[in-house]
Amino acid sequence: MKHRLSCHLMVKNGATVVERALRSLGGIVSELCAIDTGSTDGTVDVLRDLSSRLGFEFKVVTISPKTHPDLFFPDMPESFRRSLPGRFTGAPLLADWATARNLGCDLCQGEYVLKLDADDEPLNPEDIRPSLDYLDKRPDIEIVMCPHEIMRGPDLEYVSMYSRIWRNLPHIRFKEVMHENVDWCRQRDGSNWLMAQGGLRFRDWRDSPGDGIRPPHRNFKVLLREHERLEGVNQAGTMHHNLYLADEGCEILPELSLQVLDGIKWPPLQSPTFRSGEEIVEVDRAWAFTVRGRCHELLGNDVQALEAFSEAAAYGSRRAALLGAVVKSRLNLVGWQTSLAREIERCQSKLYPFGASNIEVSFARHILDQES
Repeated sequence: MKHRLSCHLMVKNGATVVERALRSLGGIVSELCAIDTGSTDGTVDVLRDLSSRLGFEFKVVTISPKTHPDLFFPDMPESFRRSLPGRFTGAPLLADWATARNLGCDLCQGEYVLKLDADDEPLNPEDIRPSLDYLDKRPDIEIVMCPHEIMRGPDLEYVSMYSRIWRNLPHIRFKEVMHENVDWCRQRDGSNWLMAQGGLRFRDWRDSPGDGIRPPHRNFKVLLREHERLEGVNQAGTMHHNLYLADEGCEILPELSLQVLDGIKWPPLQSPTFRSGEEIVEVDRAWAFTVRGRCHELLGNDVQALEAFSEAAAYGSRRAALLGAVVKSRLNLVGWQTSLAREIERCQSKLYPFGASNIEVSFARHILDQES
């Protein structure tokens, strides 16, 4: 490999924030591979200047509706067969994030790849090198996951685990139409990935003011468009596509989300597992039942919501147990105060989505405070 570590960055109009993401990586990253999806604020020039100052070899591929018409669709009601609520911008939306991301992967010539977004911030960049040294000694490990902080303004909303560094291998690519993780290729027994819960940590500020960064319901629109395309050719989406679609859509079209969940054909019980603390939980089932519970909540079906949250909790989701305790408070079930207090405490040491978000915990505390 030509480089030790390549930085993979997909960006649109991130000129005002991207220096924060890159400034601490000088001497750690030697190559910056960017996918620009239609910036109009000089982002590419900013990246070129930063690369020169920080010692990165800079590569960029620029995509737009003109150069890659199959990768975009207009953010308009007419782009969907279903009627969607909410605001539409009329701007082009990237229809296939995975394909766009993979264009950047193809540019990378490093032995390892580090994924960043323009509004990310490496909190402990000095811990990147030890992770690479560990990978040097463990050729069986392909992916490093580490804590990923999601911010809401100045406040921490939640912390999840995120695939952040991986070996630059041909089979490690983004798939389907979303771009969040490459961890779909983890071995079922977890043998080819590492959870680094020590110093390695990144923060997602979600504060880029650039034009067209986060159109309303962006992820849901992308997933729904692909769902409708598959419907049109009489094909079903994969289990994970449907779970993402149901999750993103539960607050927009909860009835559709329930239909999508009902249509999932579950694999055998030997499904991939995820280690969380001392527990082994079945990620997908916990996720599906939690989404089902949220949908029923929004539709006013508290009894069905509680049943779904209880199923998710049985698979190890403390978040679902907390959401279920909130439903118990509305139903005024005996002992709901004790249940809610217990689940608030249990969520403290759990990463999202097995632990609740700070907003969900704060809401639960508010319910208890009102009662007292």
